[in-house]
Amino acid sequence: MHGCCQCLPRFFWLLGCLLSCAVFADQPPPLTSAPRPIITSSQWLIATPDKCVVAKQGDPCKASVELRWQLAIPGDVCLYLVGNENPIQCWRNRQAEVYQLEVNSPQKLDFKLTRIVDGQLLAEGSIEVVWLHQPTAQKYHWRVF
Repeated sequence: MHGCCQCLPRFFWLLGCLLSCAVFADQPPPLTSAPRPIITSSQWLIATPDKCVVAKQGDPCKASVELRWQLAIPGDVCLYLVGNENPIQCWRNRQAEVYQLEVNSPQKLDFKLTRIVDGQLLAEGSIEVVWLHQPTAQKYHWRVF
């Protein structure tokens, strides 16, 4: 009975998590992004949602993401996933755009918007991957008897 009593609080915590997921499963995720100026107040890149919640560290975030950007003046630009040399999408003579993207990554995704002609960084945004269960250190219980 002693070992079972230790499991009950974890069971009820897990049950509460599962019930809250079931209650909010049909609702769209809250929009947590707000326009954040990168270079000037009229140039920005926003990822919505800007956070992706997974069960545990290492699990991939699988989500539909909206990347929205705006420039001070129209230009020829490309959107990149930081670390990739190939652009996700490029546009000619645009001042603002919305792009839908499916992501599948276990780590933070950083995006950048650059000018085609010289590669100048115009705006950047990111999607953080957060997990519900933090990895914990193994606990050892020592007994003398």
